[in-house]
Amino acid sequence: MKYVFLVLWLVFTAGVAYAGWRGWQAWHPWPWARTTWVALVGLLYASLLAALALGRGGASEAARVVAVVGYSALVFLLYAVMTCLVADVARLVGRLAGASGYHLEVMHRAVLLAGLAVTLLAMGAGNRRFRHPEVMHMTLTLDSRPPQGRELTVVAASDLHLGQMIGKERLRGFVQLINDQHPDVVLLAGDVYDGALAPVVQQRMADDLRAIRAPFGVYAVPGNHEYIGGDVDAKADYLRQGGVRLLRDSVVSVDGGNLYIAGRDDRSNPRRKPLADLLAPLDSAKPVVVLDHQPVRLSEAEDCGVQLQLSGHTHEGQFFPVNLVVRAMYENAYGYSRRGGTQYYVSSGLGLWGPPYRIGTQSELLVIRLRY
Repeated sequence: MKYVFLVLWLVFTAGVAYAGWRGWQAWHPWPWARTTWVALVGLLYASLLAALALGRGGASEAARVVAVVGYSALVFLLYAVMTCLVADVARLVGRLAGASGYHLEVMHRAVLLAGLAVTLLAMGAGNRRFRHPEVMHMTLTLDSRPPQGRELTVVAASDLHLGQMIGKERLRGFVQLINDQHPDVVLLAGDVYDGALAPVVQQRMADDLRAIRAPFGVYAVPGNHEYIGGDVDAKADYLRQGGVRLLRDSVVSVDGGNLYIAGRDDRSNPRRKPLADLLAPLDSAKPVVVLDHQPVRLSEAEDCGVQLQLSGHTHEGQFFPVNLVVRAMYENAYGYSRRGGTQYYVSSGLGLWGPPYRIGTQSELLVIRLRY
């Protein structure tokens, strides 16, 4: 995985160099514009390096500002590279159409300016889509033999990524949004933490998690980010202080024993139980909801007769064009799907990683009226 990241980083760096060079050429009539462009690209790239170097371990305001600026630079630079590519394609088309050199230069600069303006507008709208999550309502019926005629309100969220970027104030908003749905049970499908435990403890986020109101409890499973930085056991203990039970290859029954919630450890742990082993001791006449952070090998839940699986992890790509890549990577990168008698929902996440933008995607909270 580290080699894949290295290759992607080298490609991105080459793209940034290309954007800096093409901007330098585009603004040649105005030396001050050339200098400003190159300085801006250089500073943004340096701020991204600083954000990555500092990591996600600090909870101070200074660390958060560096992270916001640095990860915002990632999005801006990516779109600047895309804009330069579009401008060069437009220039090539114009040349083939017989446009003069002067008109080609004017068109090239116009495309660059338009692309940068669209980038800033998209980032502004994308930040708002992150700060104002959408509440998704669904009614799902699970197989129960015999039917019990019961109904629960399940509030499900994934990818809170609590820590440096998503701090105490944002968590308070999440908790209020959850409580506003009047849940019977709350399910958190992994990546509750962004990485390190320290920023969560420093901000005393357990106090806010305890404010979640759900008669049948609050349950979570680990995601890959619970394994980043280690201390999975310590992270589980801190969640417990906040009234959240972390299910690691374990099962609980709720609603008087009429519904099972099975929580899988993340596949980051190569020793996690096979789903069949986890479900083997259960009463097959009662419905089971599986929490599994990463939506891979969906056929496993179908083969085990699971009625509903809730996942996250993908963020639906978080911002364009990454969302297109994610859709190509996963059988179901986002939303509801069904295989045989098994229903699946992959959430785009209530929080996010890195850049605080949702461009072409939406932060969400899922509210399920569950009938069985």
